[in-house]
Amino acid sequence: MSCCQPTRKEFLETKLTNFRAFLEEHCSTDEERGIVASFSTVDSVMPYLLQAAALRAADAAKLEQSIASLESRFSKATDEAFKVKLRRYINMFCDVITS
Repeated sequence: MSCCQPTRKEFLETKLTNFRAFLEEHCSTDEERGIVASFSTVDSVMPYLLQAAALRAADAAKLEQSIASLESRFSKATDEAFKVKLRRYINMFCDVITS
């Protein structure tokens, strides 16, 4: 990478910060805030991202089930826009770690 482009980790850290902010908007319980807090660093979410990438590579339907499970943990997140954006974030993370 050139001197002006962020490293992969820096890029992921920025996107993770944005992802947490997005999820925080949809938190209404302590459990939900705990889920978001667990996404504190790239190192803490890397196991989840690697699993998501493996699920996507093996069977995209399995990744969709996993994302749906995460969606269901957020009680305020009932609108389609939340679901679409969550899927875009997860797929973007998969793209970055597998590129």
